[in-house]
Amino acid sequence: AAYGATPGRPGEGVLKPGDARARRPERAIALAFLAALCASALIGSVLVLLPCALFLLPLPLAPARALYRAIANAVAASWFTFASALIETLAGVRLRVSGPGGGPRLMGERVAILICNHHCRVDWLFLWPLACRMLSAGRLKIALRDDMKRMPFFGWAMQAFLFVFLSRRNRPLDLLRIERTLGYLVHERDEPVLLLLFPEGSDLSPQNAQRDAAYATRAGERVYRHVLHPRTAGFAHAVKTLGDRLDAVYDATLWYERHPDEAAAGARPSERTLFKGTFPRTVSAHVERFGRASLPPPDDEAALGEWLKARWAVKEAMLDKLLVDGVPPPRARRSHPSLGSEYRLALVGWGGAVVLLCAGLVRWLPLAIYVAVGMLAFHLITTLVGGVDSIELALRGCVAVSYT
Repeated sequence: AAYGATPGRPGEGVLKPGDARARRPERAIALAFLAALCASALIGSVLVLLPCALFLLPLPLAPARALYRAIANAVAASWFTFASALIETLAGVRLRVSGPGGGPRLMGERVAILICNHHCRVDWLFLWPLACRMLSAGRLKIALRDDMKRMPFFGWAMQAFLFVFLSRRNRPLDLLRIERTLGYLVHERDEPVLLLLFPEGSDLSPQNAQRDAAYATRAGERVYRHVLHPRTAGFAHAVKTLGDRLDAVYDATLWYERHPDEAAAGARPSERTLFKGTFPRTVSAHVERFGRASLPPPDDEAALGEWLKARWAVKEAMLDKLLVDGVPPPRARRSHPSLGSEYRLALVGWGGAVVLLCAGLVRWLPLAIYVAVGMLAFHLITTLVGGVDSIELALRGCVAVSYT
């Protein structure tokens, strides 16, 4: 139950004989889902973002650099919407959002942090639809491991989106990366940002749960079953860096109703289950909003750390009631009315681009050569200079300074 299914109405999510979902060709759906994601990510990274970076970033003109950021943000908004549409339509995953913070952001709100428990390795995938519901797909920035930036197509696009890449091994370096990226985006460029943080640092695998329990025992803290104890330094430093530009912190508690095959095997959602096509039936997110005035002062890192630990104690208690005691989940809220239209538009636009790409690669040799050269160029940029994000920050002279 600690890793388990979401309780709900009797029989909800259970495959019965003759259920249409039981007859779906799940592996074919998985292949179509992954192929569409990869092909669209190739288009966005190699065919759109790479030439924009190579031609616009070197120009010592503010309008050129502003145009590059506008293009990158537009690609991010449309691609995350497309990926979310695939998750909820093709893969058939139901996102169930509850809580006062799960709807569109407040009018005038520009900068926020979204914190979430890290149940499995692919949590971030299912938080894309949540960002769409919050009308924040284009401003989403995710803090994730630095080896992700070397992932073909996806990692290359993440570089251009200015995600925050962390080593998880060198704390001073990671805090510097948080400060440089957020300082540049928010304080220098005045861009809207929704920063997604997983303060636990690792997912809730059995091995990580055992290590966390050993840590809690040594530290004299409560042993958790459904979450890991959060690491507070990154969150506190992000709040400190954003300072008075931070409008709110959103706290999302995530849990899953798994595919019956995976639930029977005791497995959590992972890359392997995605390849098999055994997507979770329902992903539930309970989201609460905390305005800046309700948070500790941004320069009080100790108090911010205690605030974060208290939120994780609340998560543990909530998940225990849901997953062990069988308490019904909070009432879900409706999506904003335009979400369906946004999904359809993204499916038509990116779907058409994928079809054209596939036809062009087969029929037009210059396109195939260009794609191959672009892939090689992105690989070399990532390997030799750290990626297009490193180039953008370096060209703007970003240094480790205090933005509070």
